[in-house]
Amino acid sequence: MIQLFLSHSKSIKANIVIPFSNDLSLLGLPYWFDRAIISSGDNIYSSIMGGIDLSSHCIAFIDDTYLHSEWPLRELEFFHEKEIQNRTTLIIPVFCGIRKETVYDTVPWLKDRAFEKIEQNIYKTGERERIVCRIINRLLYELNIDSDISVLEQLLLYSPILPFYNMFNVLYNSKYYLSSDLRLSCIELCNILSLL
Repeated sequence: MIQLFLSHSKSIKANIVIPFSNDLSLLGLPYWFDRAIISSGDNIYSSIMGGIDLSSHCIAFIDDTYLHSEWPLRELEFFHEKEIQNRTTLIIPVFCGIRKETVYDTVPWLKDRAFEKIEQNIYKTGERERIVCRIINRLLYELNIDSDISVLEQLLLYSPILPFYNMFNVLYNSKYYLSSDLRLSCIELCNILSLL
C-alpha cells in the first residue's frame, strides 16, 4: 500500500509542504504529515517511528534548515536504513532553494540519486503540479503498473476529483490516446487533470 511520509523542516512547512499535502489529499493519496498526526503532549519519537513504519516512501523536502535540524535528518536516516534492509529506493528527495552540493556535504549517500528541485522556498506556477505528477509516475513505475492496473484505479477512484474521473477513465482506456509507454501516458493524463 502506498503511504508517503513527508519529511521537512519547519521553515518550509507553510509554503511548500502544506500545499503539497493538500495536493495529495485531492488525489486521494495517503500520507503521514506531522502536523496532522502529532498533537500536544504526544511522544514525538514514537509518533515519527510509527509514521516511518507505516509509510512506503519518504518525500524529503530538503532546504538549508533541514540539513541543520535533528529530527528531519533522523527521519532521513531511518528511511535510509529501511532502504538498505529492503534493498530498494524509498526516499524521493526534493531540494528546496538549495544547491545539490550543499546537500551532499551533509548527506553524501544522496549523491547520484535523482531529485526534484524547487528553485526557491516557495512554489512557482506549475511547479507543484509537475512535481506531484513526477512522483506519481515514479510510484506507478515502481509498483509495476503494467501488471497491476488496480493501483492506478485506486489513485483515481478514491479521489475527491470524481467529476473528472469519467473523463480521465475514457482517456485512459482510449487505445488511440495512449502512447506505447504507459508511464508517459499517466504523466500526460496527470497534466490534463492539473489543467482542469
